[in-house]
Amino acid sequence: MADGLQITLYCFAGIGVVWVLVKILALMAACWKYFGRGVADVNQRYGCQGNSWAVITGGSDGIGKGFAEVLAQQGVNVCIVARNEEKMGNVAGQLKMLNPEIQTRCVVADFAKSYQEDFYPRLMGKIEDLDICLLVNNVGVVHVSREADLTEQQIRDLINVNIVSHAVLQKYVVERMRARSQRSAIINLSSYSGEHYAPMYSLYSGSKAFNNYLSIATSEEEREKVDIISFRPMWVQTPMTEGSNGAGVIDPITAAKCCLRDLPYNRWTIGHWKHALNTWMLEKYPTGAYLAASMNVGIKMAEDRKKK
Repeated sequence: MADGLQITLYCFAGIGVVWVLVKILALMAACWKYFGRGVADVNQRYGCQGNSWAVITGGSDGIGKGFAEVLAQQGVNVCIVARNEEKMGNVAGQLKMLNPEIQTRCVVADFAKSYQEDFYPRLMGKIEDLDICLLVNNVGVVHVSREADLTEQQIRDLINVNIVSHAVLQKYVVERMRARSQRSAIINLSSYSGEHYAPMYSLYSGSKAFNNYLSIATSEEEREKVDIISFRPMWVQTPMTEGSNGAGVIDPITAAKCCLRDLPYNRWTIGHWKHALNTWMLEKYPTGAYLAASMNVGIKMAEDRKKK
């Protein structure tokens, strides 16, 4: 009897030791990921030097601009695709100041009008001569509102910008990336809200869930030649978030660096350690409490936007 009890205790002790070791290894892996890894050298892995280009949609503001600046500093030629020609020109000038050696190109395109039959053929024609080593599918819009209070046009525009553009542009660019001699990469901008329900951001949240699932699934489909990652940050200081501030908010350049750090290794990333920690804590909330708290935050954001 005593021997049986002793064996049982040894088994439980062994399980406890294994559990502790697993947790320690997970903590060490997280520390290496968030504090040990550097930003990936896209020139070396994806052949982005010389006449190759990074194409960034929505690159005149926010996270897209952050990617443009980080890539320019690495010596990558940058093509910005956005609807505001003046803003794109200003950003292109800033990139040349950061690195006079790079080339820049600005392509005017309003993705809200991508329902037009010739929209994507015209867009691809404007970048037909570029060897695209990296695509940042960043363009997006958000409405802070109850879904039923949006107009039909707002719903259609958001779907065209946030969903259709990511899927169709990725399709056309992947077709060209398959023919490259080196690996290529695609970064699809999703969001924390694409994995967790977001009242008052319901349509945006649904679109980001689409981006996330599309990205992870196609990362397996194209793994032989293309690294595809879903980037799911929380709050970043951008015009879309009305310049949010707080302990968990990061700037666009930091966000871009965190994503590029994980690009060669992961199918998805939250990015910054602050966002990973916030996500871990929020996942401990009961669903009902989380939804209620999110709803209150969303209502306050909507009221603040109306005041502005």
